[in-house]
Amino acid sequence: MLGALLTIALVVIGCGVALTRPWWGIVAFYFFTFLIPEWNWRWAMPSYFPYQTMITVCTLIGLGLGGFPGFKLRISLMSPMFGMIAFIALAFMSSLSTIGPDLTAFYMRYLWKIILMACLAMGLIDTPKKMLVLLMAICVAQGYNSLQINVQYFQDGFSAYSRNGWAFGMRGDNNIYSSATIPMLSGSLALGLLLQRTWQRVLFLSIAVLATHQIMLLESRGAMLGAIAAFGVLVLMVRKTTYINTVFACGLIVGALLAGPPVVKEFASAFESRDNLDGSAASRFVVWKAGLEITRDYPLLGVGPWCGSMLVPSYADLPNSRKELHNIFLEISTGCGLLAAFAYFGSFWLAWYRSLRTRPLLYRFSTVPDDQSALEIVRLSVIAGLAGYFVASMFSAAALSESSYVFLALGSCMSTYVRQFSNSCEKQDEPNVDSLAQEDAVVFPAMSISN
Repeated sequence: MLGALLTIALVVIGCGVALTRPWWGIVAFYFFTFLIPEWNWRWAMPSYFPYQTMITVCTLIGLGLGGFPGFKLRISLMSPMFGMIAFIALAFMSSLSTIGPDLTAFYMRYLWKIILMACLAMGLIDTPKKMLVLLMAICVAQGYNSLQINVQYFQDGFSAYSRNGWAFGMRGDNNIYSSATIPMLSGSLALGLLLQRTWQRVLFLSIAVLATHQIMLLESRGAMLGAIAAFGVLVLMVRKTTYINTVFACGLIVGALLAGPPVVKEFASAFESRDNLDGSAASRFVVWKAGLEITRDYPLLGVGPWCGSMLVPSYADLPNSRKELHNIFLEISTGCGLLAAFAYFGSFWLAWYRSLRTRPLLYRFSTVPDDQSALEIVRLSVIAGLAGYFVASMFSAAALSESSYVFLALGSCMSTYVRQFSNSCEKQDEPNVDSLAQEDAVVFPAMSISN
């Protein structure tokens, strides 16, 4: 009872803050999204409590009262937002002719709110401090969930969340949640590596350890591959120091110690020959082939959001009435069509690629050390987090995973801020800008605003 009252109080406070500081509404929305998952953990609010709706409405009211601040970004740099708008518009068009009205209604009820808040974040989060606050908030919230999953395992001797459905009542699985954890795992690592205060480093590195062990406990092979990919990208992209190299070495040791025989066996089974794959892994090839055939037969608007799974049994000659496609591309292409898939993946690609390309601009034009550090943390989190997430999502995914949209928004905001800052430096004709352009005449034009 006390926990429920505390949760209600926090939601009310979040809504109140959103009325006066709309960008804090974005933070509150995603914080509570990750802090209170759909399963009811002990004292947490039940899944039907409309905290997301409350915060969304208050944020929109705050925007209206403030005259819709923000959204002053260059149109050429807001294409990830327009891609998301195109995606949700095509999804609504597809829903008009869906073959599964109930499934589509459930899917769209969550999808439009997530995309709305992601688009608002792209317009409202316009400083490095705001980006860092959002990243830290969702990593702390996810850390709480990882802690509870670890505590349950050590108390009971087995992981209940790897055996029982938890997402959306009892219809989800451990694969989706594990994949959704990867962006926050990358963010926690980036924060632990690049923050300056010792207690902050310890906090976020501890969260990264908990999240890593959580993925192992939930035994999702796709998520394990995604986490390895995210870690590899982070190692490749971060500027090496003695401290960072030490953390990486310790991380490898801790990871090896945490991965017990069941985890090693489960992960190794992903590399078995096709003839030796277990039933779960072997069925992936069957449903993927069916998904490609459904996409070929319904290329324009698909068969309705989240409804491609309804046709898989008939295409794959399976007895079940519904079979998930276990692939983010096929989920969208079969449900909403190829145009929607192009808009969806195009948005993520632009945010990821532009984040990748900001490094030369970041170190040439950023003059405030704190801002530069915050931007670099966000940049690394986006590059590693999205890369790992989409590797995992090729094996099991859902477009309703909020974490991917948070990092889409962060990548768009970060790259936009850096490019706008560099553009203002060019307009002021700063000497260091001209000299750098002359010294590196090949690289500098490739990083111009026109990209």
